[in-house]
Amino acid sequence: MNTARESPLTALGSLRRHWWVWVAAALALAKLALLRAQPIYAIGNAIHDDQLFLKLARSIADGQWLGPYDNLTLAKGPVYPAFVALNHFLGLPLRFTEELVYIAACALAVRALRPLALAGWACLLVFATLLVNPLTYEGQEMTRILRQHLTVPFALLVCAALVGLALRRDRGFVARLPWALLFGLTLGLFWLTREEGIWILGMVAFLSALAFSPLAIGPARGRTLALLLSAVAAAAAPYLTVASLNERHYGWFGPSEFHARDFRDAYGALVRVRVGPQYPYIAVTREAREAIYSVSPAFAELRPFLEGKIGYDWADGTAFHREERQIAAGWFMWAFRDAVAAAGHYSSAREALAFYRRIADEVNRACDQGRIPARGPRSGFAPPWHPEHAAAIRHGVPLFLRGAFDFSGFEPNPPESIGTDDEVRIFRDITHDRISPAPRATYIELPAQRRLDAAKLDLLRWLGRNIGPWLTSLIVLAHLAAFVRFVQLVRARQFSWPFAFAVGAWAGGAGSSRSTSSSTRLRSRTSMPRPTRRRSRCCSSSPCWSPSMPRAPGMRRWRRPLGAPASSLPASRAQRGRPASA
Repeated sequence: MNTARESPLTALGSLRRHWWVWVAAALALAKLALLRAQPIYAIGNAIHDDQLFLKLARSIADGQWLGPYDNLTLAKGPVYPAFVALNHFLGLPLRFTEELVYIAACALAVRALRPLALAGWACLLVFATLLVNPLTYEGQEMTRILRQHLTVPFALLVCAALVGLALRRDRGFVARLPWALLFGLTLGLFWLTREEGIWILGMVAFLSALAFSPLAIGPARGRTLALLLSAVAAAAAPYLTVASLNERHYGWFGPSEFHARDFRDAYGALVRVRVGPQYPYIAVTREAREAIYSVSPAFAELRPFLEGKIGYDWADGTAFHREERQIAAGWFMWAFRDAVAAAGHYSSAREALAFYRRIADEVNRACDQGRIPARGPRSGFAPPWHPEHAAAIRHGVPLFLRGAFDFSGFEPNPPESIGTDDEVRIFRDITHDRISPAPRATYIELPAQRRLDAAKLDLLRWLGRNIGPWLTSLIVLAHLAAFVRFVQLVRARQFSWPFAFAVGAWAGGAGSSRSTSSSTRLRSRTSMPRPTRRRSRCCSSSPCWSPSMPRAPGMRRWRRPLGAPASSLPASRAQRGRPASA
């Protein structure tokens, strides 16, 4: 009877202890409600990005894996299309489901810190800081059908899993196993979502060493090995599944053709050639192509297309006349693939990759024999270095750093959609979501809903533009607290393993952030004729020295480059039907 009388008091005490959970849930619901004001920004002619993901998702939903094979079928990882297909099956609005995934990642990040026995306000601070990340409700790109809707939560989950594993180093095997599996699975999915996911490997290697090394000493060595093998198996499972399905349907065992050695070698061989004038943003100049035609019969098959309509459509029209057909490095890989398809070599994956191997072998042989001026052997898509790149990057660094904390130009309202009814129909059909008004498509005016959405967007705009100073203050306070803690440990001549792990997490995160921001700046400054309007993300290198503080969430640069009025910027790649590298 005493137990019965005490149970309500026990429940009330539990509610008081976990008050922050209810506040966090209320914040998550509020954000979901606000984001329903954001329709999808549909770009009907983005055949290499938004529309491609939707077509692949429709094929998956129809039970045909990625559909009929062509030059775009295996161009990008299938994880995001599979996610869109699953959401289509569930019948939920796509933006709603994408935000649910991010909220779940935020919650697991807080859960990973549980062994620290943080106060409720600290847990709420961690969750709220991640939740209100303006990256997740920016209107220009986060309302598009692009892969960052998964790469952001996957990256957060990878870090959370490693932190959760490290903080449970003194727990049993069963307590640590879920975190090891989560780490492996999310890392595997992340790798299959974007082709340039190598930026995360530095942080993963650093944190993995810190998370597993204390467990590899003494009698725990066997259990640590089992955890590592479990993580490896979880990471390999998505890769093997996708590669097996690709082999079954297309005759090639691999996740994406951008990972295929044949294609990477062929592109690298073309970039080797150094003939005629060298331009900062052109990896394979027209002069180089003309020289390659004479030494590679395989590449010569592409001449009618690269020097014809395909080359004209992809040519840079800002620094050159389009008739010159000088194709920027960021677009040449797509022009190259389109030309191979037009030449009839995409009947199967094996035939396409064999053709790329022929080009690689013929061009490399000519370069090695001195029949054509060339750089050293290359493979992959990194553009050749040009002296002008250094000045461009130096000019971009201050802008990038300023933009990392300047949200004054933040805008959550998506642009008008692009396309006719036929072009945007697939967006409505597969996403189960609204799209922003398209001038060339049918639009039904809903006045009451429009007024409500406008009020929600005003609130999101205010939040996005005013959160920068708060995040900056939080970062500064975290570093001050870390310094004070460091002084305390030095004076007491003590060693704190959680503090050491936090410092390691900061170092790993800082290294990955620098490589990410550097690669973003390098790509925009070396592969495009002008800095692209795609706003670069900054996975902040600000952290956490203190175990109670997470790394600051990713942030974006919102402004166009100084001195570049809107009228002087080239049309966006999306509006020209070109890939957004997303």
